[in-house]
Amino acid sequence: MIGDPISEFKTTQKQYTWQNDIKLPLGTALLALERLEQEIETTKEYSTMSRSINSAVGGWNGRFGSHAAQINLRSDDNSQFGQHETWLLGYGYQLAPTWRVATSYGTAFKAPTMNDLYFPFTPGVGGGNPNLKPEESKNGEVSLRFEQGVSHARLTYFQNKITNLIAWTTNPVTYESTPANVGQAKIDGIELAAGTTLGNWLLNANLTFQDPRDEETGEQLRRRAKKHGLLSATYLAGPFKGGIEFKAIGTRYDDPHWQTGMNQVRMGGYALTNLFANYTLSKNWQAFARVDNVFDRNYDVARSVNVIYGTPGISAFAGIRYTFQ
Repeated sequence: MIGDPISEFKTTQKQYTWQNDIKLPLGTALLALERLEQEIETTKEYSTMSRSINSAVGGWNGRFGSHAAQINLRSDDNSQFGQHETWLLGYGYQLAPTWRVATSYGTAFKAPTMNDLYFPFTPGVGGGNPNLKPEESKNGEVSLRFEQGVSHARLTYFQNKITNLIAWTTNPVTYESTPANVGQAKIDGIELAAGTTLGNWLLNANLTFQDPRDEETGEQLRRRAKKHGLLSATYLAGPFKGGIEFKAIGTRYDDPHWQTGMNQVRMGGYALTNLFANYTLSKNWQAFARVDNVFDRNYDVARSVNVIYGTPGISAFAGIRYTFQ
């Protein structure tokens, strides 16, 4: 038998946030402090079971005439990876009452998950990599936006350059998988989005064309499609909110060769139909239900040369949600 017959995981995340919005003579300032505590309890042996992140955030946004601007600064002190600063600058210009152009540029930081780092090694399966480095990225975009009444549309060009992108790799001899850092990755593309309201119906659609690429090998990044889109229709009637969504994902690749980095396994595109509903019972209580993959489509989201990983067929869940206010 490969792996363990029973594995139990319990994750706990506590988040404490203080935020203050300050109205200024020109624009609004934002000040915030945040603490995030993550802890895992499991039947597995993890070398580290908890970590914390202390963050400070400062920002400003304002409008003056046809111009709008935004500045954000953030500092994260991660108990595992030390202190990292990120920022964002944004600018927009109102071309006409219904048309606006906007652009932004910023940086981002993403720490590896506990599983990425410490999932215990299992023969025939693989394990985590405690030597992983955090992902760091530089992200820019420019967009043309339309808004009139209940209708809106957006055309966006984006470019993300990522250093130390975390991606799982598979050894072709042992079939064991482990995460590793991709030295340099680049994702650029165009996103189209539009929406409107027709009576009680909210209609939304978006479509993305992108080129996710490993700049060192020139190969398409694993498990990332060049095309994907979403079409949804939501019906609103008093306390009820429900609808249908169609999700389409294009061709992806998986399991690049462990030595050359060249893609080996092609995964065809797929389309899923999902249903969802929510009903507000009171100010704090809400009932919800969801059915995913209504037509029980068979598709792959992960695959190696010799192993096809199963994905859920039709699935449904429902529940009651309470919100503290």
